[in-house]
Amino acid sequence: MSSPEKIELARKTLADVKAANENASPHKIYKQYLKDGLAIVKSEHRAEGGGLTVARTRSARMDVLLEDVFQHFLAETCGDRKNRAGTSPYPRRQRRLRPWCSQSG
Repeated sequence: MSSPEKIELARKTLADVKAANENASPHKIYKQYLKDGLAIVKSEHRAEGGGLTVARTRSARMDVLLEDVFQHFLAETCGDRKNRAGTSPYPRRQRRLRPWCSQSG
């Protein structure tokens, strides 16, 4: 499990990446966050950080990333639908009847 200090540092890093790339898509933000995280993990490992320290850092970064992706998904799919009408990049699929459903008898 990640330590609270590592999680707060990872949250701060994600907030910094979001602030630096405020007009970018979530995909690009998360990609940049992962690149920055890999650099942090490598520097910790090269500074003779133990395996447990490196694992805690990596775990904290993934916890924060997955939490943010989940929150973004919830905001996109379960947000206020009246204010989001027509904002989805994916067209709403029409429900198709199965061939056996349309047969009578």
